[in-house]
Amino acid sequence: MEGSVKHLESLIKEFESMYVAVVGDPILDKVVDGKVRGHIPAHRDIQDLSVDFKSERYFPGGAANTAKGVFYLGARPTLYGPVGSGFNGEELRRKMHGIGKFDYVLFGPGRETIMKETIRSQGNPVVRLSHGDVSDSLPRPYGLSREQARSIVESISRSESDLHVLMFSDYDKGTLDEYLSENLIKLARNRGAFVSASPKPENLRLFAGTDLIVLNREESERFCTMMGYGPLSFADRAKLIRDEFNVENVVITLGEEGMLAYNGRNHIIPSFVKEAVDTTGAGDMAFAALSLALARGADIKVACHLANCYAGLACEKPDTYVPGRNELIERVKGEIDQLVAR
Repeated sequence: MEGSVKHLESLIKEFESMYVAVVGDPILDKVVDGKVRGHIPAHRDIQDLSVDFKSERYFPGGAANTAKGVFYLGARPTLYGPVGSGFNGEELRRKMHGIGKFDYVLFGPGRETIMKETIRSQGNPVVRLSHGDVSDSLPRPYGLSREQARSIVESISRSESDLHVLMFSDYDKGTLDEYLSENLIKLARNRGAFVSASPKPENLRLFAGTDLIVLNREESERFCTMMGYGPLSFADRAKLIRDEFNVENVVITLGEEGMLAYNGRNHIIPSFVKEAVDTTGAGDMAFAALSLALARGADIKVACHLANCYAGLACEKPDTYVPGRNELIERVKGEIDQLVAR
């Protein structure tokens, strides 16, 4: 029976047979813990900030975190994306060692792997910094050369003969463009693969005709504003995106309120976070679980339930935490009554 514990456990275990290509913007996440000296104004208008350093840690972020989530769910991902040759790129490659495959291309001179740094005091984020982020400082196109993009297409064509899922993890850092998305979607269709995208609103057009689009609350609102619409309900936003881009499934993640899914009908799926500690990377986990579950033929409500459980687990630990497959199975068993009731 679909929705039963046995069915859901079987579905999750089937992920291990899936080959997944994750294409997008790899990012290195850095967390610095310390203690802020002095008073922090409520309006956070700080000119001089003094932090007593305690520790620092690095984690895969962006498309790298998505690929890590796919791997921890038991599937076999290959991450395709660009990195620089400096410290950030080397550290990211170290952190991804043993987590599927990382088929990267190197940026040219002057471009470094983007690093997102969070400075925390007593566990609370105080400052967020971005290192090497070119999206606001360089005119488009600022990303891959045509030769680099072609090398990614050729690499996937050669190595992913059993491709089951193609995932676009877009952070608008220049990796994904019309050439890359068009050629990879065509390749995936020829292989009979499921195609999903977690795009920034500015790039939604690149992923027309895919099987799944995942946006968060703010991104869905920004897209509607870009299109010249006034305030719309989440259901109307999802319908607009589905109709505009000929997408089979649209999911809008709503944080503690869960998810709204639209595939011709609206579905509201509640959140399953017991106590949120750190939401960093939770959207990547939801995207990973949704893509794998739908690719295995799960009902949209079942897929969203799994994704909410997986993202919820990620929120319950500090830093960019990636839960394991067994953790998801145990959480699903604990929440099965709520799924069946819906």
